Amino acid sequence: MTVPEQIQAYLESQPEEKRADMNALHALFLQLLPQCRLWYLDGKDEHGRVVTNPNIGYGHQTQVLAAGKTREFYQVGMSANTAGISIYLMGLPDKT
Repeated sequence: MTVPEQIQAYLESQPEEKRADMNALHALFLQLLPQCRLWYLDGKDEHGRVVTNPNIGYGHQTQVLAAGKTREFYQVGMSANTAGISIYLMGLPDKT
């Protein structure tokens, strides 16, 4: 399954009201970032255990981790949770 197909399946799995809001946000992110890299993380670790809610990512950045290691990750993320929808903004140089 491609990343866009995974994203569509994830969005379709949400309750109707949350799905409508997430579809609107997804369309907005794609409008604002038309050429961005799309990510879909299913929330499972390398052993297949669920460790977090699934999430959709938009954009691309290289994060510098402890000990100077790096990893590729998204810049904007969206995830459904029991209380609503979480939006993650990462890699902002100005934290104010």
